Amino acid sequence: MAPGAFSTPNEAYFAHADWVIQKAREKGLLVVLNPCYTGTLSPTNAAGWKTEILAHGPTRCRDYGRYLGNRYKGYPNIIWQAGGDATLKAGSDLERNWLELLQGIKEHAPHHLWTAHWSRFTTARDQRAFARYMDVDNVYGGNRTYIQTLRAYNRPNPKPTFLNEAYYEADELLKGAGTAALMRAQAYWAILSGATGHHFGSYHIWAFGAVTFSGQGHDWRAGLESQGAREMVYVRQLFEGRAWYDLVPDQDHAVVTAGYGTFGADDRTAGGDYVTAARTSDGSLVMAYVPSTGIAARAITVNMTSLDGAANARWYNPTNGNYAKIPGSPFANAGTRAFATPGDNGTGANDWVLLLETAR
Repeated sequence: MAPGAFSTPNEAYFAHADWVIQKAREKGLLVVLNPCYTGTLSPTNAAGWKTEILAHGPTRCRDYGRYLGNRYKGYPNIIWQAGGDATLKAGSDLERNWLELLQGIKEHAPHHLWTAHWSRFTTARDQRAFARYMDVDNVYGGNRTYIQTLRAYNRPNPKPTFLNEAYYEADELLKGAGTAALMRAQAYWAILSGATGHHFGSYHIWAFGAVTFSGQGHDWRAGLESQGAREMVYVRQLFEGRAWYDLVPDQDHAVVTAGYGTFGADDRTAGGDYVTAARTSDGSLVMAYVPSTGIAARAITVNMTSLDGAANARWYNPTNGNYAKIPGSPFANAGTRAFATPGDNGTGANDWVLLLETAR
């Protein structure tokens, strides 16, 4: 059959995929694996496999799913991802065939978890026909990642949620606004709004050197060393070893009571001053991310009674992983207290994370 036929897999391609997934496993990495990226539904965008999914029909899509499920059933580090940049029309042949593909995989790999990737400003559970198969929710939003994350978090019977995609560092579509500061904000906004984690994106890495929308290629190896990429290490460094999984988003501003800025719109503009905060239910930990608005100091007010005892207070610099102790700490868990950021964090931005921890 012709290239692209689901019934004639390219063994060399899949052998390489096997190697990549196995290498990820050896390094302790979980792979979010899309078995047949749909691509946008725009008639002018040829990316993806939507034409082939339609042309092959439900039976051959089911068989292709069986092939994939059987091949990868032994890999414990896979979460399957349905769709790919497109919300499928309810009742359409594309939706029906994609469901057959999913069910074919599940026949042989029933223990693997599923999530999905639809159009921007959605979560994985928004596609009704697929929702019951979604073991893990995720969000695909604009710049202000807290908006879709909180929508997923606030669902009845919520599922674990992660930030699947937002904007990329050096994203050409943002016309210079895809800065490292924006990458930091997207990460902390999501995690302090109930996400279990997030995906970092780089325009230099995304296409692995291929020509992108501007007609330019990029050095993806250099992208691995970018400021935004390196600062993702400090995101993990902050949360790892703390009870981040017990953090409850401060949606009603009972913890950070003033200075939290404006809850923005989920659109394609960069920036925003909204402070996301969260607290563990036992009152042992409060964290608040103050995004960059320039270089000046910025103050927020915290209800100290939200803590279960005297709290050690520090600012965490998200650009280098260093802590700055706040004079007068520890502070009693009584009344309210204003905390002013140190200002410029050394990169021409003024984002910081407030960390309040009680001795236990």
